[in-house]
Order: sequence, then structure tokens, then C-alpha cells
Amino acid sequence: MSLDSMKGIFFDMDGVLLDSMAYHAEAMYQALKLEIDYELDKKWIYLLEGMPAEEFLLEIFKHNPPKSSISDEEINKIVSLKKKIFKEIEHVKLIDGARELLEDLAQIKCIKAVVSGSSRKEVIHIIDKMIGIENFDIIITGDDVTKGKPDPEPFIKAIKGAKLHSKDALIVENSPFGIAAANRANVRYIITLNNTPLTIDDFYRFLPIPIKGRFVDHIFENTKSTRDCILKWIYEK
Repeated sequence: MSLDSMKGIFFDMDGVLLDSMAYHAEAMYQALKLEIDYELDKKWIYLLEGMPAEEFLLEIFKHNPPKSSISDEEINKIVSLKKKIFKEIEHVKLIDGARELLEDLAQIKCIKAVVSGSSRKEVIHIIDKMIGIENFDIIITGDDVTKGKPDPEPFIKAIKGAKLHSKDALIVENSPFGIAAANRANVRYIITLNNTPLTIDDFYRFLPIPIKGRFVDHIFENTKSTRDCILKWIYEK
């Protein structure tokens, strides 16, 4: 088989390639509890994944206000403490099937990218540690954009950096905000649930009306089960 044109696979990192979401949720829970005695419903971590940490905090405070107003300085302290706690508690491993999928893609002429809302320092460190940055052609982080997911900017920037047309890109995501960003970028996508506590209804809550009911057959139980779909898409004319 041969490829008619170059194609690209654009992976979210946490919850798609790395089994790290539970550690992010616990770290943010502890940081909020220690700094402002705030009880976080950890499901918000999964619902708003992809949003920059500062924006995430402002968003959850809209839904569940803290006991008193929170200053920008306190927001920054919470974010810094969350990062510190994450480093202390994380025992991140690759999502089942991620390494094998990347090894398969390494044998094919295609662009491989990571598009994450985390800081560049964090992304480069953990990707190099767990997978090797040499396995990716493009890495876009929260530091590289002015607007994070659900804005399409991260994916648009990654696709432009790969010098691809949107029709030749496939996004692999696990979060409602990631899927909303893919939809707004007008790029094909698939959803991999892995260990998320979210339901289909949770995805519907954060997606624009026209796409509701359109993506059910794009959902996979885990990253491992996306392999055949991804390889088939790469070889489609």
C-alpha cells in the first residue's frame, strides 16, 4: 500500500498516551484543599481537561464558588502547589496500547504530533521520559498558544506547523473540550475513553448542538482499540 499524500495524527497527551489523569485530579484536589480549604469534585478535571490551569480554577469557581473571593496571587499559588504535588505523587505510565500504536506509526510515513494544554517544560519532560520526543514531529503546548482548548488554536497551529490540510489530519482526544476544539478546527477526530469517569452525556454538555449524535461511532473504549481505525484512515485515499 502507498499513501497518496502525507497525513498526520494529533494526540492529546494526558489520558490518551499517558495514564496520568487520576494524578492530575488528586494533585489539584490537594492543592485546593491546602490553599483555600476547597472541596473539588474531581470530575471537573476530566470535564475541563485541556483548559489552562488558571482558567480551569476560574471556571469551577463559577459553578461552585469558594467561601471567599480568591485573588490572582492565590490562583497562582494553587497552580504552583498543584504542579509540586503532581511531581511528588505521580507514577505515570503509558496508556495500554499507546507504545504499540506509536511503534506501528513509526513504520509509516506520517506526521505524529502531541497537542497538550500543559506547559512546555512539563510536556517535554514527561514525553521524553516516557516515550521519547524523537517519536514526535511536532509538540504544541499551552505555552505555544494564546487560547487553549476548547478554542481550536492549538490544533490549528499544530496542523499548520505540519504543513498539512485539515482533511489530512486526525485528532485523538479523550475530553469534551478537546473534541470541541477539534470540531471548531473542522478536523476529523476520534474519542478514546480509557479510564475517564465521563459519560456520553458529559460530552454532549460541552459540545455545540450540530455535532450532537454525530460522533457516537467515533468513540473507543481505550487507546489500544483505536489502532485499526487509525491505520485504516491513514491508508484511505
